[in-house]
Amino acid sequence: MAAIQRVLPSPEKGSLRRQVMTLAWPAVIENLLVMSVGIADTAMVGRLGAAYLAGVELGNRLVNLALAIFAAILIGTTALVARSIGANDEKTANEAMRQALVLVTLIGVPLLLFGILYAGDCVTFMMVMQESPDSAVIEAGTVYLRITIPFLLFALLMMTVNSC
Repeated sequence: MAAIQRVLPSPEKGSLRRQVMTLAWPAVIENLLVMSVGIADTAMVGRLGAAYLAGVELGNRLVNLALAIFAAILIGTTALVARSIGANDEKTANEAMRQALVLVTLIGVPLLLFGILYAGDCVTFMMVMQESPDSAVIEAGTVYLRITIPFLLFALLMMTVNSC
């Protein structure tokens, strides 16, 4: 243990925490802004009635599920780019970013098409535990997904660039 302590430089008290916070706050702000879209949608639709509110909530769950799946890709991308930048290997960092953008696009476009074409089925699937799903909720959720899904691809591309 003493050998490890001699090898590692001792950072000033609080400097590591400050560095982590400096690196983390843009990601925290980005995630808060992405989540606030769903919150704003829910707040605006809340005045229309329970069926619309439930439809938007089901749609938001599906959108957040997609964002969570892509978060794994973005975490890996951040690690690869950071490692390459740390090694002063700009070529590898650029290649990692390019591959991440291609991967997100190759997964995102079919997801976008699937989401638009099968929005009603996706919302109905989310209501699988209901004995008799409310058709007004399914209709509201379907409309919401068909409006929001196309913009999800752009949000994913923006998040990919930000993670790089």
